[in-house]
Amino acid sequence: MTTGDQNEKQVFHAVSGFRLSVPPDRPDLLLVELKTIDAGIIRVSLTKESAVMFGQEVEKAATR
Repeated sequence: MTTGDQNEKQVFHAVSGFRLSVPPDRPDLLLVELKTIDAGIIRVSLTKESAVMFGQEVEKAATR
């Protein structure tokens, strides 16, 4: 599913699984691997602060 105008597109993928890890040499990062149904594996890294904020937003959305 794609939404947005011509200058900015947002693509949404259904997530079927995930894996989280913290690299031993970079404890300030959280590595996230998302397994999606239609786009395969998506890998991102988040700073500790971003990971905390993301987690809070997920919790808010899940409790609505």
